[in-house]
Amino acid sequence: QGLFALLREHRIRPEDILEIEIELPKRSVHRIPTTRHASISGEIVCAIAVLNGGLDFYKLHDGTAVQAPAVQKMRERVRFVGREDWQDLQHGRHAVVTVRTSNGQVLQNEVWHEAMKREDLDEKFDSLVAPQWGEEKTRRLKERIRGLESAKSVRPLMEELQG
Repeated sequence: QGLFALLREHRIRPEDILEIEIELPKRSVHRIPTTRHASISGEIVCAIAVLNGGLDFYKLHDGTAVQAPAVQKMRERVRFVGREDWQDLQHGRHAVVTVRTSNGQVLQNEVWHEAMKREDLDEKFDSLVAPQWGEEKTRRLKERIRGLESAKSVRPLMEELQG
């Protein structure tokens, strides 16, 4: 959230970035693996996000995107730093994102992770489901899922998922 806000607000292009530094509680930095699959490697996720202007499930899980020279080059500019002074549990939702640009700007955003809003969840659902099942089936699935709380049975949803 902090990185995307900086990129949007300052209209930063990937080629303008010298370095991205993300401060997290020290206990969280070990959770940012650098050698695992792209979908859980903080450096690669950030690199792909910067280069594509957002995150895309399919790009994160596509081996070719991870190996792209531009992604590897951007990955080298991403650094995670552990903060010793953030000990409380609420700091697990806390980050400071700093972007240093080629024209000398140092842009910083301190953020507390916020839950996704309904429209963001809808957009994410559509981006994950529609490429596999099409727009009409995606719409039907979304309706079935939204109605689960008051549904007498999950059978209609299960049938839609099987169909």
